[in-house]
Amino acid sequence: MREINPYLTNGNCREAMKFHQKCLGAELQMMPFSEAPMDSPPDTKDRIMHARLAKGGGFWGARFGMLTDQFGVSWMFNFEQPK
Repeated sequence: MREINPYLTNGNCREAMKFHQKCLGAELQMMPFSEAPMDSPPDTKDRIMHARLAKGGGFWGARFGMLTDQFGVSWMFNFEQPK
């Protein structure tokens, strides 16, 4: 696999992203609502606002797909076509 750019839209983000980080051997970046530049309700401070898995370089790719994992989390993927 040359590169992958998944985008997580809902569900138990922290647990799901750590699981998929391990499966894919990718770099994980997560930003909780508490680190967001705007104010958020106190009950959301530990929830993940944005998460990103990166492996390889990343530009919008030639292929696109969507799935729902065992956590009930919807994923969108895009990746380059092999050269």
